[in-house]
Amino acid sequence: YFPKTRTVVFFYSEKDFREIFKMRDLVRAFYDGNIRIPLPGSVSGEKELASYLYHEYTHAIVSAKTNNNCPVWLSEGIAVYEELKWTRPGGAINIPANAGEGPDISIQALEQVFRDPGANSFKLVLSYILAYTAVEYMIDNWGMKGLDSVLGAIASGRHAVNAIDFGCLLSEKEFNRRLSDFLMKKYV
Repeated sequence: YFPKTRTVVFFYSEKDFREIFKMRDLVRAFYDGNIRIPLPGSVSGEKELASYLYHEYTHAIVSAKTNNNCPVWLSEGIAVYEELKWTRPGGAINIPANAGEGPDISIQALEQVFRDPGANSFKLVLSYILAYTAVEYMIDNWGMKGLDSVLGAIASGRHAVNAIDFGCLLSEKEFNRRLSDFLMKKYV
């Protein structure tokens, strides 16, 4: 899928990036219709820059594909999935040792963390991992076609939960249960 419009990449000094956008230190780049990246401060090399570009450009594609209706958790999960696919093929994500302090394993919990501007960095990092794992679970079970079906349902105006029900034929409760099982098998 290619968006109909161009996606422009803007580079800022680290100082200007922080002063202009008032983003938390955890944010190393972002997409808001354009990709914005502080250089050289946040980028230590070509590979890291490629990682940010894959991640942020995925947001551009997801935004265009869903008419800018995709929930943040799903967009972030897809962006991490694509980023890792191209920058760390076959690479694993490391779960922090104290992961038990993370968010509940549910779509609702993910939505809340990504909506909360005061969410602590640890909980946010775990939420990125959980969102990535939810996308990985969908792709492992229903393929890219299943994920595309979910995104198409979101584009047509369905809430993410209803889109997952439509694309994967699972209720929210059953999706959360199966995602929890998938996480336990994968990381424990």
